[in-house]
Amino acid sequence: MILRRNPRVSRIVPGGFVAPGSTPFYTGQLRSGPYGNSVPVSGADISSMVLTICNTQTGVIINNRNEIDFFSAGGTVDKDGVLTFPLAAGDTSLLDTPELVRVERSLIFEGFYNANQKAFRIERHFIIEELADGLQH
Repeated sequence: MILRRNPRVSRIVPGGFVAPGSTPFYTGQLRSGPYGNSVPVSGADISSMVLTICNTQTGVIINNRNEIDFFSAGGTVDKDGVLTFPLAAGDTSLLDTPELVRVERSLIFEGFYNANQKAFRIERHFIIEELADGLQH
């Protein structure tokens, strides 16, 4: 399974920047099959999904988001496989690294689909950066 970024909706671009304490959405499309011939995975086909948010370099869990139930935490996947997850201010906070003005975070989506017959693990990264003059991206 792959997660294809949806540029029309995405507020967090993998490898892109967000401001500390902001509350952006991560959006992409869940697809199954070989790249180029993949098909969307409907939310109705997902048996279960968990999400972990961690510091990419250290692995430290952020905001107690360790294998939380994706759907109970406000995540959605529609019939076209469009996945959306709202990040909280604590997910983008720099409190765990006060000496840094830039840190990389990982979103790790894990779950099962097709009546628990297929498993997936998808990892996406984004950068939180505070500009020295107080301006934000």
